[in-house]
Amino acid sequence: MAELPQGGPAPISGYRGFADWRSYMKNLEDRIAYLETQLAAHGIEDVDMLSVEFSPADTADSGPASAISPETDGESEDLVGQIALNCLQPHAFSQGITNQNGLSLLRSLLSDPMGKVSWTEKKSDNRSLLDELPRETLVSVPRREVAGRLIDTYFEHCNFFSPIISSKGDFLTMIEPLYGDASASDQSLINTRFRALVVFGTSILLLNRTDSSIPISRSEGYFTAATHLFSQRPDLICTGDLEHLANLLFIIQYACFSSNLTAAWHFLGLATRLVIELNLHNERPGRALDQMDQNQINEGRWLFWSTYIFERNLCTIIGRPFSIPDEAIETPLPVPPSDDPERTLAVHLIRSRRLESEIYTTLNQKESLNGAVLNKPAWRENIQRRLLEWHTSVPPIHRTSQLAPAEIFNGFLYNALVHLYYPSYHFPNPSRGDLEVLAQSATDSINCYKQSFRAGELRFYWRTVHNVFRSGVAIAYCAQIAAMQKTPDLNLGDTTAAINSCSSILWGMVERYPAGQAYRDIFDSIANSVVNRQREQIDLRDTHNMFAQGNNQTSIFADISADLGATDLPLTALDALSWGFGDLSQVHENI
Repeated sequence: MAELPQGGPAPISGYRGFADWRSYMKNLEDRIAYLETQLAAHGIEDVDMLSVEFSPADTADSGPASAISPETDGESEDLVGQIALNCLQPHAFSQGITNQNGLSLLRSLLSDPMGKVSWTEKKSDNRSLLDELPRETLVSVPRREVAGRLIDTYFEHCNFFSPIISSKGDFLTMIEPLYGDASASDQSLINTRFRALVVFGTSILLLNRTDSSIPISRSEGYFTAATHLFSQRPDLICTGDLEHLANLLFIIQYACFSSNLTAAWHFLGLATRLVIELNLHNERPGRALDQMDQNQINEGRWLFWSTYIFERNLCTIIGRPFSIPDEAIETPLPVPPSDDPERTLAVHLIRSRRLESEIYTTLNQKESLNGAVLNKPAWRENIQRRLLEWHTSVPPIHRTSQLAPAEIFNGFLYNALVHLYYPSYHFPNPSRGDLEVLAQSATDSINCYKQSFRAGELRFYWRTVHNVFRSGVAIAYCAQIAAMQKTPDLNLGDTTAAINSCSSILWGMVERYPAGQAYRDIFDSIANSVVNRQREQIDLRDTHNMFAQGNNQTSIFADISADLGATDLPLTALDALSWGFGDLSQVHENI
């Protein structure tokens, strides 16, 4: 055996392509030999059961299961190794993959995020996902009555926010065999069991949002069991088709509800790559869609737009670019069933995310590199008109759940207006009219969240905290500008009451969502600074102390900058603070 370089050969997940198949196989053989020496160094002499022999003939004629024996498959907990070995097989994916080169980019990238995502919110290391989860994986499906309630809870929310499954009836039909005589190890039901466990875990998270007595540990138990199935038979779950995409979206959905944005971000990367490989974003004429079943086409549309919703929802908060830009999308919106009002509302929600995507992209990117000049006022007027048209065209709302789509759609409108009129790259100095719109929109947004929070209608705490914080910062900004510019007749409403409401919501949210403490503490600092400076302005006007007034035109950002160093605020929140309170002395006299 040739002497290996120190540290061993490059891991499989780092594969970037070889000159030919022979050199590729040689690399795998070297890697296996190196791992055997490492086992021997730790006193493990019997490594035969871990050995895997590869040959071009075997891999060309065998399915994905041929790379790992059943004995090894059942005992190994090496998630990275399992996925890597399976995904590197030429036929590991179904014929749904459009790029049939045998070793697609998606296959080479699949293993690393699955094995290295950190599932504990405040940890930033790359330990295995399984190591961060409870070890209990022997979870059985609940009784039918309990399962029925969990499924009702799931569809009550997810059929509107992220419709991955075609219908409740289809899901009930799918899981029916789990209550029959089938063995828990029945390979044909691995995918079904995986989905059922993730759905049950997600439902418990949703129930916990309205009833904190329901322990989240039960949810973690179901999800751990689902992850265990994934590590056992990834070839049955990651099949490279629409089923594969749906499975990734189930994981993303769970990660979002559990407020694990790191995990959601990693799995979104896998999902969007698969979307691109399946060409789900591109329904241009000439793709032979007329030869496909219409139900399958519509299913692909639902899965694509669910992916779109997840990514836009996350990226607009954490400040990341989109994987698939809007100008590259040629896929129509899905067609909702005529007897499903929630799916009709889901389509309207997708339209809102498209508007949000346009606002986020336009306000945060630089001028076009091709020299095109954006007519900023005209664009803002146009997007505001389209927002109002979208808001007035909300379909009839049937209150069939604890959710309140009316408040959700109202909240979206007000949040969008806050983004449009808050100081930004293209609109650094709001006018008098801009300030009035900004203050009113931010106040309305806070009132929406206040009502929804009291009614127990909030689910995505991480997004809610961010939006409430942003609206509160906007009101504080308006109040500060009005005080500095000495415009007592500026109609900003009761800014003090709005600031107090925002603070109370953040305090209440942190009791259920401790990760929001950074938002709450920073906003309290801003609120205190604004109130104190308003008092100073009143004193200055009473004493006519112009020299002191001139010294007061300093940045409020300096008062809170010391508190920002150790916070976990996302980039968009820090960006808002920088634009709003970076250097108020430079604000133009345009009010």
